Amino acid sequence: MELDIVKGVDLHLFLEVGIALAVFAGGFIFGIAKKWKKYKPSKKQDKKYWKLNGRLHETLTELRVKTDCARAQIVQFHNGEYFMDGVCMRMMSLTHESLQNGISGEGSKKQRLQLSMFMPLMEIVTTDDPVIQVVKEKPESFCKQFMEASNVVAFSALPIRKQGMVTGYIICQWCSEAKTSKLNTKKIVNEITHCRDIVEVGIIHQNDI
Repeated sequence: MELDIVKGVDLHLFLEVGIALAVFAGGFIFGIAKKWKKYKPSKKQDKKYWKLNGRLHETLTELRVKTDCARAQIVQFHNGEYFMDGVCMRMMSLTHESLQNGISGEGSKKQRLQLSMFMPLMEIVTTDDPVIQVVKEKPESFCKQFMEASNVVAFSALPIRKQGMVTGYIICQWCSEAKTSKLNTKKIVNEITHCRDIVEVGIIHQNDI
């Protein structure tokens, strides 16, 4: 008799625990589904995303053609991991690139790079002057070696700003000394400045997606 009562209690307890777990699991799944629905891009947002990034790539391609450069790129800054003292690493990654035929891309090698390793380039970017820079004339540095490894002979860069803050840069790279000696500096300055203005507007509208 007592054994039957114990079994009944155990069965009742088991059922209550099972129901509680089922309710919890159902609520958890519902919560996840709700959050997914909230953050999942709508068709309209998805369309805006492709349109914006397509426009940025078209702008880069137009810049590359008009300046006859090997690569035209957009590089954006972002946060990374943390140092031992808790200071966040400042990183940069290539987000858009237009390439001349036969030129290798930098998409895979230019990801999550520490800004501190590219200070010579950062100093040039923040001057906000698209003057053509000749790589071989620069002092030895990791930045110079990185460019030489990609066969960059000369480049021109301008900062990209969002609400007054430098959030990245746009850059043209030339990989031929023969082309570099014949560059139309005035035309290049006008073209990269115009392209930068278009890119800044596009970057600002990223938050609207």
